[in-house]
Amino acid sequence: MKFRFRLSCFIILLIIASGCRNTGISPTPTGNIPPVSHDKDSINVTTFGASTVKGVGGFSFQQELKNNLQLFYKGNIITVTNNGIAGETTTQGLKRYKKALAGRTGFVVIIMGLNDAIAMSNNLMTIKETENNMRYFVAQAKIQHLVPIIGTLQFVNSGNNKKLIAVNSNIEKINEIYKQIAAENTVMISDINVGLGRNFSLYQDVYHPNGKGYKIIAKVIFKTVNPLIDVN
Repeated sequence: MKFRFRLSCFIILLIIASGCRNTGISPTPTGNIPPVSHDKDSINVTTFGASTVKGVGGFSFQQELKNNLQLFYKGNIITVTNNGIAGETTTQGLKRYKKALAGRTGFVVIIMGLNDAIAMSNNLMTIKETENNMRYFVAQAKIQHLVPIIGTLQFVNSGNNKKLIAVNSNIEKINEIYKQIAAENTVMISDINVGLGRNFSLYQDVYHPNGKGYKIIAKVIFKTVNPLIDVN
C-alpha cells in the first residue's frame, strides 16, 4: 500500500511538472532550507503583491496553485490567500503587510515591484527604496515564523516604446537585487520572470499574464513551495 501511495504521488507530480517542461521553470534554492512542518495537516500560502497577485481580467493564479497542492497533498487542508492590491508599489505595500500576515502560518509569496520599476522610470522611486522594502518583507515574515518566498518580476511587453524599455531595464535590476536578498537570507526565489520569459502570447496586455500565463505562475510557485513542505 505504501508503494502504491508513493507511486500515485510520483505520477501526480510528473503531471504537474510536465506542464512546466518547456517554460524554463526551476525553483532557485539559495541555501540549505529545511522542510516546513505543518500542524494539523494544513498547508498555508499567503500571496502578497499588487495587480499580478490580485488578478486581472478574471484571471489569477491562487486557485490553480491550490488545485496543484490539493492534487499532491490529498486529505490536507490547503489555504491560499490573495493579498494583492492593483497599482501599489512596495512602499505602499508596507502599510498593510503585517495585517496580511497576521494569524497566518506556512509560506508568504511576495510578488511585488513592477510598479516600482514604472515609478523609477519616472524618477518617483529609487531602486534602493525597493531593496529596503523587500528586505523588510523578508525580515518581517521570519519574525512572524513564516517562510518567505520572493517572486521575480515579469517583463512588460515593451515593443519599441522607450519608456517601457526603461521599465524592463529596471525590472532586470530589481530581479538581480531580489536574488541577492534571497541568497543573503537563505530563502527561495520563485522565478516567474524565467517562467514567462518574453513570450508575450502569455499576456493579456502590456503588463499582465492571461489565463495561460497565470497557470504558469501557479506552477512556478508550486515547484518552489513543494520541496519545502513536510506533512509527516
